[in-house]
Amino acid sequence: MDAPGVRLVRRLRWMGCEDHVAPIGELVFENVRVPAENLLGAEGEGFKVAQVRLGPARIHHCMRSIGLCELLIELMMARAAERSAFGRTVIQYDTVQRWIAEARVELEQARLLAYRCAWRLDQAGHHGAWRDVSLIKVAVPAMLQKIADRAMQVFGAMGGSDDTPIHQALAWGRLLRIGDGPDEVHLRQIFRMEPMPDWSIANSPYLAAHPA
Repeated sequence: MDAPGVRLVRRLRWMGCEDHVAPIGELVFENVRVPAENLLGAEGEGFKVAQVRLGPARIHHCMRSIGLCELLIELMMARAAERSAFGRTVIQYDTVQRWIAEARVELEQARLLAYRCAWRLDQAGHHGAWRDVSLIKVAVPAMLQKIADRAMQVFGAMGGSDDTPIHQALAWGRLLRIGDGPDEVHLRQIFRMEPMPDWSIANSPYLAAHPA
């Protein structure tokens, strides 16, 4: 940041939230030069280097999101047990029980998907794990958004205040759907890696086994 020509214009917030760990801002680069000894890799191969780095980084984002969802489920359990409506605690209502149970199902599915992605990255490297990286990149932020939305419903107006991390979780989930590549790019990648069967519907193995 102290290089000549680099200037921070202003700090930025995302959906009203500020990330104190990795703050964002509007930067201006005026005639900035990068010394040859500061190059990370060969000149002109920055995109390639970035792509190799993005695989583990996306897993890291998903790990943080999974941990955040664990916290959201704990918060839902605690709040639903102490909040009452129409003569009974909120946790006694079938709808709230279903929300929490569905959150647990979705979270464990996402956790296993992230485990497999990390294992495949270890075994096969960046190129061998590309499909799995795209799978978790789409699945985990969507799960985080969904669970955060349910948590906010359980908490009511308190869920949108700074007394809980719920609104930050909702914003973080939404950010991850466009950060490090939007959903649409990853879905296109997933589709392109889906193998095309070597048979047509007219001569499919299913029709051959179940003639009309």
